[in-house]
Amino acid sequence: MKKILLPVDFSDCTDSSVEMALEIARKHNTEVEIFHVIESQVFANTALSSGHDLSKMIDNLQTKAQSKLKDLTKRFDKHKIKAEYNLEVKGLFTPPYEHILKRSLEGLFSFIIMGTSGTVNEFEQVFMGSNAQKVVRRTKLPVVITKPNIKTQINRVVYTSDFVDQDLNLNIEKHIHFGEPFNCENHLLFVNTPTSFETTATIEQRLENVTSRFDQVKFRTHIYNDFSPAEGVFQFVDKWKIDMLSISTHGKTGINRFFNTNLTETLVNNLNIPILVFNK
Repeated sequence: MKKILLPVDFSDCTDSSVEMALEIARKHNTEVEIFHVIESQVFANTALSSGHDLSKMIDNLQTKAQSKLKDLTKRFDKHKIKAEYNLEVKGLFTPPYEHILKRSLEGLFSFIIMGTSGTVNEFEQVFMGSNAQKVVRRTKLPVVITKPNIKTQINRVVYTSDFVDQDLNLNIEKHIHFGEPFNCENHLLFVNTPTSFETTATIEQRLENVTSRFDQVKFRTHIYNDFSPAEGVFQFVDKWKIDMLSISTHGKTGINRFFNTNLTETLVNNLNIPILVFNK
């Protein structure tokens, strides 16, 4: 693993993202870049209506942001993890997710770690939230999505799919590589639904294809019958006390039936565990 890109907005989701980055960086022995953007254009109307000088306002925000970013790097220093911060001040407004995507292409990054529920703070910026979904849909890097106050220790992980995508093996390899340093328990989950019903024999063959291809890993395979993929995942995660959900977004066949934006949002909004998303 090369480096982790960690966008932050100093909201309630930042702490859990930092803790997750600490855990992954420790296990994978990798570096971290903490990334924050100040959009000066966002504050132009505020400065105009309040009579404040915009440049002084931005300078003040920049000073505060630098202080917060230095504090975050110290948290990594305590664990002997190399971390640096990158603070950018932009003049023209650009959606936050575009800054993140651009930065992800500039550095040698292996992962992006993002929170999902930014709140408006003194910086008046909702840096995360829906931006996480937009990054997930557009980046080719794996993305770890976190929420405030979630557990970051990873002992049991589940990869869920319909296991028909021709490029599935590549994402399974990434999933295995990610989990290896954690020495975690690996599960494969297929959720069978009334609207996209598959026979048990068909599903078992697909799962067998995966386990035989990666026979160096001890996978536990599961078939859950439920009314929707999300409901099946909820039931499984709760029953097996799963610590992280792993899912793939790419493909033009069955995987699109299983994974879509609504499903992602439903899982993120209702699961209190990290979600690892792989893209083509």
